[in-house]
Amino acid sequence: TTEFGKIWDPLGLAEMGSDETIAWFRHSEVKHGRVAMAACLGWYLNAGGVHPAFNSALSNDPLKAMVELPAVGWVQFVLGCGAIE
Repeated sequence: TTEFGKIWDPLGLAEMGSDETIAWFRHSEVKHGRVAMAACLGWYLNAGGVHPAFNSALSNDPLKAMVELPAVGWVQFVLGCGAIE
């Protein structure tokens, strides 16, 4: 068991650098966790038949919808993700 007040760090990442480095690690962990939660929500909504775009012209299966998405949709997706980052 872990003592109260100690952090769980099996890889020893907390020893890798300065306080700024650890703060960057924490920030990126929170950011990537939020992106993963949003992706799961989008997957569940899409699988449930909710399509906020394309007038529900795509498949309800997220994997099939990914293949059916036009190239311009992928360009918008990549540029949007790049802008957010």
